[in-house]
Amino acid sequence: MRILLLAPEISTPYSEGRKRFVLDLISELKHHDEVFLLTTTKIGQQTDVPIPYQTAELGHGALHLFYLFWQLPKVIKRFRPQLVCVFPHGTFRHLYGYASVCFMWSIDQICRNYQVPCQTIMYSIDEYSEPQRLQKYVSCLAMSQRKDWDGAVVNLGISCNDWPQYLCCSVSEKTLLFMAGMWEQTPQRIEHVIHVRGLGSLLQAGKFLAANGVHIIIAAPLFASSQCQDYLYKHPLNTWPSEHIKFRAIAKVPEIYREADLFVFPYQLNITHFVPTSVLEAMLSGLCVALSDRDFLLPLAQNEKTAYLFPANDPEKMATVLLDALNSKQARQEKVQNAQHYVRENWCIEVSVKQIRTLAHSMGYSG
Repeated sequence: MRILLLAPEISTPYSEGRKRFVLDLISELKHHDEVFLLTTTKIGQQTDVPIPYQTAELGHGALHLFYLFWQLPKVIKRFRPQLVCVFPHGTFRHLYGYASVCFMWSIDQICRNYQVPCQTIMYSIDEYSEPQRLQKYVSCLAMSQRKDWDGAVVNLGISCNDWPQYLCCSVSEKTLLFMAGMWEQTPQRIEHVIHVRGLGSLLQAGKFLAANGVHIIIAAPLFASSQCQDYLYKHPLNTWPSEHIKFRAIAKVPEIYREADLFVFPYQLNITHFVPTSVLEAMLSGLCVALSDRDFLLPLAQNEKTAYLFPANDPEKMATVLLDALNSKQARQEKVQNAQHYVRENWCIEVSVKQIRTLAHSMGYSG
């Protein structure tokens, strides 16, 4: 099959989940299909993928969407795809929402005009929209499995090859791991990581946790900057002693998961849809996981068979859950074994490819 992947900003750093899914998809598809990537690159970054691709280095975000819309007819004529897979951003607030919906609708219409099946695959959807609304604007809206969704399903999986079957680490210190893929080194992005991604709750719990011998690794590209690190140390929510915090600007996978005893994903907002790549990777690696009890995360916990749950926006209760988990190695190991089986059965990239192919056949592909 000739498959055209269309996605804005598949460029370095490859730390964000949507980018990493596209890269894993490329690695799996290229063995059996002819694959082409149409993407864009932010100024100062690079696109480097093991398949033919076309990109342009652009500034303002709207230019990235316009470039893809403008170039798509040319690429269709040249590459003659039998399937187009689109991976939009999941931001729909205010003007971003109009731009995102217009982009999705326009790309789908171009594919219709050239009679090419188009799958619009959502990595995430923020709280400003819902799949039932977005479904009206495209031929085929696909997203990962969830109870309230009866549309097309493509689980945004990860490459499971060469991962250890079982790896439950026990390091000399009780160590938490927090990760975020943000790379822009600005106070605004740090505040987003603190207040939306939930690092703020961990900062507030630091005094209690550190007093009980706990350390934390904060892994995010934006903390390559010493100024950003200093901003966090001095943040009014931070109660961790500096000697209990380690920063990792570059987090190699799966090595980063071997440095900790518990992976914490304390997301604060109850957004519409999101399956975090880092959570799936941590589960697959054998690192036990603790999640905030937001609705979109509950399916990953499988009624706490595969992960611990703690209340969002409650640092004290969160700290108690985390400390209990760190002190209960056997319980962590049981969750790890359940989690690895759950991810391999449902969230490997091979599952994603099979779902994309099945969906393509249902849309008329007969190859």
